[in-house]
Amino acid sequence: YPPTGALNKRWSAFDFIDPRVEAGARSVPQDWLHANSVSIGPRGNIVISLHYLDQVISLASDFGAIEWRLGGARSTFAVDPAQANSGQHSVLEVATNRVLMFDNGVARTDGSRFSRAIELALDPSSGSVATAWEYRPDPTIWAPIFGSVRRLPNGHSLVAFGAPPGQLGAAGPVMLHEVSPSSQLLWSLLLSLPPGGGIFQADP
Repeated sequence: YPPTGALNKRWSAFDFIDPRVEAGARSVPQDWLHANSVSIGPRGNIVISLHYLDQVISLASDFGAIEWRLGGARSTFAVDPAQANSGQHSVLEVATNRVLMFDNGVARTDGSRFSRAIELALDPSSGSVATAWEYRPDPTIWAPIFGSVRRLPNGHSLVAFGAPPGQLGAAGPVMLHEVSPSSQLLWSLLLSLPPGGGIFQADP
């Protein structure tokens, strides 16, 4: 709590998620969720990306409950295989029930290897999901780790494919793309990094 410097526990995953039944295929005892992003949603809710569960969750603003789960075990929504996320990063609820993420595609059920930026429209009343926007570059880039997407004030999106070739099997290259709402590539930047380097996220 910044005004006083006091440290108060607001939320613990163990109170809401059971590692005995909800661990993912990549979970290990010392890191079973691998939460890799947290953001504040439009209603004061807290949106968390759980990399190892292939799941995004929304916490109520008072931290007292999980409002919804997107993907993975016990998903609140029925997700079509074409919309399924795997190992996602930089999840944002850009508007009420509109979830934008960088979908790494770490372990797709069909074995395909590609990464993309995707925005999903959630319908809480029906439990259904629609694809509102998607960007997948041509040729395909597969970044099993790192990566981000940011929505710009003009409606464009900044997408970072952050894994260099060979890192955990990544295809590379490391690139930044600015993309229009119609998924048109407006410009790209090819990055050369030292061995072992990568781009976790790119911010405008």
